[in-house]
Amino acid sequence: MRGAGRARHRLREAGRVRPPDAGPDVRLRRERRGARAQGHYRGSRRSGSSARNGRVQDASSGHWRTRQVVCAERDGLAAVDRADAGRDSGRHGGDRRGRRHQRRPAGGADARRLRPGRAGARPGAAGCDARAGARERGGAAVSAPGKDAALGPGGAAVTPEQARVVLPGATVGVLGGGQLGRMLALAGSAMGYRFVALDPTEDGPAAQVGGGIRAAYDDREAARELAERCDVITYEFENVDAGVAAMLMEQSYVPQGSELLYTTQPRLREKRAVEAAGARVAPYAEIRSEDELREAAARLGLPAVLKTATGGYDGKGQWVIRSEEEIPAAYAELSRAGTDLVLEQFIRFAKELSVVAARSSLGEVRAFPAAENVHVDNILHLSIVPARVAPDVLAEAERLALRIVEQLGAVGLVAVELFLTEDGELYVNELAPRPHNSGHYTMEACRTSQFEQHVRAVCGLPLGDPSLLSPVVMANLLGQHVEPAIARLSVRDSEAERLGVAPKLHLYGKAEAKPGRKMGHVNVLAPDADAALAWIQGTGIWQAENEAIGS
Repeated sequence: MRGAGRARHRLREAGRVRPPDAGPDVRLRRERRGARAQGHYRGSRRSGSSARNGRVQDASSGHWRTRQVVCAERDGLAAVDRADAGRDSGRHGGDRRGRRHQRRPAGGADARRLRPGRAGARPGAAGCDARAGARERGGAAVSAPGKDAALGPGGAAVTPEQARVVLPGATVGVLGGGQLGRMLALAGSAMGYRFVALDPTEDGPAAQVGGGIRAAYDDREAARELAERCDVITYEFENVDAGVAAMLMEQSYVPQGSELLYTTQPRLREKRAVEAAGARVAPYAEIRSEDELREAAARLGLPAVLKTATGGYDGKGQWVIRSEEEIPAAYAELSRAGTDLVLEQFIRFAKELSVVAARSSLGEVRAFPAAENVHVDNILHLSIVPARVAPDVLAEAERLALRIVEQLGAVGLVAVELFLTEDGELYVNELAPRPHNSGHYTMEACRTSQFEQHVRAVCGLPLGDPSLLSPVVMANLLGQHVEPAIARLSVRDSEAERLGVAPKLHLYGKAEAKPGRKMGHVNVLAPDADAALAWIQGTGIWQAENEAIGS
């Protein structure tokens, strides 16, 4: 008998006078079909937290759980080291030199999948393994390819049946430590979560408000450390290294999976996915040579927009070709990126809109109110909410965003950028599978911010109410705006009081304020958009941008 020991009290004797004990001196239990793990649910009749009461719902509380038996065996792991494990750690009885990776079953099999009764596990049940589900669907999560390998399909987001509920107190890992990671950490910390960001920048914005691992995004050892330290992992930008994404799916809980990245990183796959959801995109052509570019330009007409097939943001990796004479220069410039190119027909739009939609790991979907966006030099300048368009257009934009996020099977946020033409047609321009600049207005103007919503989505919590509390205009602060903005917002603002607006300043903690670099934003809450825009124009902070848009 394993772990046998004497009863803690003497057996009852006939005729002894004392108050009855609620339990027998020798504990009895119903017959069990199989042996349980040695350290699993050690008894503690009257005190101590459950041996399975951890930070993640229905998951182990970890190595030092209540009244644990010191041993190597644990639920879902081999009782002894696998054949190719390293030497004994020589330390505590549960330690291994290779940490949790030492006791994986030989050959990489998942011991939990070999146990009976797993198929019907409820969402969030102990041992319900999202990564195992991805492997069963033939996903790329079985092993991590080389860092230069193409991100392949199959690393799908978790289904509601595979989802875990990750409760406050757990640690959220973030790939990326910029301003989006910072605002995720600020929102999630208020909910009780801890955060660790992997980012190569010294004193990055996210690391200032949470933990940080300073390393390159393709650093495998740093990614392993992130997996060890975190209960769930998400990302704040979409250009995640392929090998690292696959490896993290194997070693940690990544509810978003890698399939969404596979779909949205290359523009061609993204466009096909949008079309599959029943939305319009601008007519386009794949370009592999200058001759193909000339042919496509003749077919689609000029002006047209030449874009790199991968990468690019804030207008980078794009060239608006207005005449045939520009074709050689445009092709020479963008082909330096070493990727295929895409030529899109130029859409003559009346307004640019965006909708941030959320889908939780449990399948719930919600959309934030559509924003009307104004760009200057290809960088977002203003987001105006409610957007100044017809109500039926707003409703259709939100319906499109929800349809796309459901078609993709996404977990977390997806921002859908749209063009609205003069005749009321909506075209999808791009998708961003993360929090979005045009969604920053939600931080004060909505019942739930986009950042809290993303945390809720990836942690399996119910999604929050995205409804609007106040009209708002979000204005980006670039490097050249920081000093005048701080000066203006550090004193009492009689003009803001007169207009009835409430400017809310957000700075991202970046060390160097370069012109054109996003350093923060201001959310101007107002009785209506006109009042907010009047304050923005009157401050003089954004004088160059206001002149560019003629306001």
